Amino acid sequence: MIVADARTRVIAPVYNGGKWGDPDELALKDVKVKSAKRAGAASDPANAQFGASAYATATVEATYENDSVRATKEATLGFAKVAGNWTAIGQEEDASVSYEPLAGVNEAQVKANISDLLERAEQGMHDTSGAGSASGSGTDSAGADTNAGGGIGELSLAGIYADGKLEVASSDFDADAKTDVVRLHAEKDGAFDKRSCDIEATFSFRSVNGLWEITDTKVPADAKARDFSPLIGTWEGTFQTQETDGGKCLAAAEAPLVLTIAAQEGKGAVDGSGSQLTGSIDVLAHFHAQPSRDSKSADGDEALHGVALTAGYAGDTAEKGLSFTGTLPDQAGGKVDVELDFGPGGDATAAVAKVTTSHTRTSSFLFIPYSETAMYTDTYLLRRK
Repeated sequence: MIVADARTRVIAPVYNGGKWGDPDELALKDVKVKSAKRAGAASDPANAQFGASAYATATVEATYENDSVRATKEATLGFAKVAGNWTAIGQEEDASVSYEPLAGVNEAQVKANISDLLERAEQGMHDTSGAGSASGSGTDSAGADTNAGGGIGELSLAGIYADGKLEVASSDFDADAKTDVVRLHAEKDGAFDKRSCDIEATFSFRSVNGLWEITDTKVPADAKARDFSPLIGTWEGTFQTQETDGGKCLAAAEAPLVLTIAAQEGKGAVDGSGSQLTGSIDVLAHFHAQPSRDSKSADGDEALHGVALTAGYAGDTAEKGLSFTGTLPDQAGGKVDVELDFGPGGDATAAVAKVTTSHTRTSSFLFIPYSETAMYTDTYLLRRK
């Protein structure tokens, strides 16, 4: 009788798993009678029954479970004997609940509340590194906030990865220690860059309420580092326009640019500063004086093939997008500077190369020597080859 009565009178613990646990309700699994004893009167006078010949109390233990947690509830129930029959009186009394984990945190809940986990990991990064943040506006191609000069403003792990790709790589659940160490891999892909990091979060189970809490996080120092590997590959440039102070030389129209980006050097900075792209370039250089009028070509045009190129990160701006600049190794005819702009004007599908040739020659006027420099900036629209 006591067990059957307890199944209906003992109220199941209200449980929802919190942010990290199994959200399924708890189901009654078992009821045990720990003790039962008679009493001369009802424990609560309000529950006294007219004509009762005896009273009794029973301490019961009810167990509730879902797939991840077990709740054990202990409560005292009252009974009265009226007309020779025992009947339940009052409500449960002296109720207490304790919890124990049957499994680790819920993977779906971790993903659903990833922003909270990332914010906790961010706090850990600041605690160990003392890193600060700066204000700014705009975004880089992976969606991180930047200012017009390329600096990062309010860049956080949550700001980078909350809407990126997230994978739970492993989970080490220790029932005795009531801990679960979860390792996650996060990625955020942009049109021309990406970021990735591995995060280790330690969750501890609280027996008093059955909830998991984050007690420790570990994040590598380069968790926010900008990776430009999406740029690696071969790009072909189609001539668009030329800027110069006099007559134009349009020989580049017949000489497509070929840019090969082989590697990134200097990964580690949050905004990409200090990074360099290395590779080679095929491009036309104008090692000649200014034509008197626009021309298709000129003596001194030189096709450069397979010339080594190192271009350093030059910032992110709304106008140019993600920029890299570099100067080709010394050429006999002059100097060649290269600017690479990815996503100019906010267009994530566009990429542009600007090649500026500077050619200096010495002339004389009335036997007085002087130097004269002609500069040509050819703009190419880049497409992956």
